[in-house]
Amino acid sequence: MLLVNDVYSYGRRNFRILWRDADLVYWIDIDSKNALPEPIKQVELISLLENQTIRYISDPHERFAISPSSQESKWGKNIQAEGWLMISPYVQQEPEIYLRAELGKMIQLILATHNTTKQTVYAKLRAYWQKGKSPNCLYPDTRKNGGAGKTKSAGLK
Repeated sequence: MLLVNDVYSYGRRNFRILWRDADLVYWIDIDSKNALPEPIKQVELISLLENQTIRYISDPHERFAISPSSQESKWGKNIQAEGWLMISPYVQQEPEIYLRAELGKMIQLILATHNTTKQTVYAKLRAYWQKGKSPNCLYPDTRKNGGAGKTKSAGLK
């Protein structure tokens, strides 16, 4: 019970467990564009489960985390590799990375060593956490881009 990467429905929000110890759990809203990890006491989470206030659900990002795209491209692989190079030294520093002050320090270190913006760092971390804590989660999600089944033709604007 309460395994890392388990996904739970809580009202209209869905949360993924990122880290846990005997007393504390960090989880993140997997649907919010601005979500950051939130702490919750493990006893409170267990009580919510027992009262059926929250329920376990299947992971909506599982297939993507295991195999990001049936049509992987060099472009996508480069974006994934750059993102992983940027965040990989820090995402293993748990639970420190979930503490706002520590996260801020880590982001400053990333900004000092990579040519990127704070918004990009947050987006990479959020994608990693929300989609399943796998390097594959950093592959660009193009499933909802463009017209389904339609070919695009080059043209003048």
